Amino acid sequence: LSDNGAVAGINASGFMDHAGQGTGGDVVGISCSSGEYWGDYVNYYGSVVFTRDNKLVVGNISIWDNYNIRDGIQFGPVLIADGKQNVEGSAGYGIQPRTAIGQRADGAVMFLVIDGRDITWSVGCTVGDMAEIMMKYGVVNAACCDGGSSSIMAYNGEVLNRNSSANPAYGRRMPNAFLVRPK
Repeated sequence: LSDNGAVAGINASGFMDHAGQGTGGDVVGISCSSGEYWGDYVNYYGSVVFTRDNKLVVGNISIWDNYNIRDGIQFGPVLIADGKQNVEGSAGYGIQPRTAIGQRADGAVMFLVIDGRDITWSVGCTVGDMAEIMMKYGVVNAACCDGGSSSIMAYNGEVLNRNSSANPAYGRRMPNAFLVRPK
């Protein structure tokens, strides 16, 4: 985190791990950081993007240039759109470790990470559970980021959760993340 001047962060996109070693691989879908794009748009993931006026937009965005995007990824599913819960129960995704990002109407951004795959700590949750938690905090737009062993949250250089990667103290390497920098 500190290499980027960030104080907090969560994992973002899914990725192709060609060697199967959890080394971060290549991002799946298109990504954007400070207006710079990389990767290729895919039609099977939704978009999770921040516009230049700090609004989180989630859903199917096929032409990113129409949204004045500052930062974003492709993943999903969308949990909440325009204040309405978009998923119930597992929605076919099962119970897993999960990561989500959301925004309240006042502009506050929320990161949510649920640990899983450890019956002594947490088995995980459904996407519906994630949506319900976000709704309780007044989130009006939210979507999942990559979950499973990728689910990680860090603050001030320390991993806060018990992720299910092969190295829980460090977490899994990933191609991108949503980061918070001080003003």
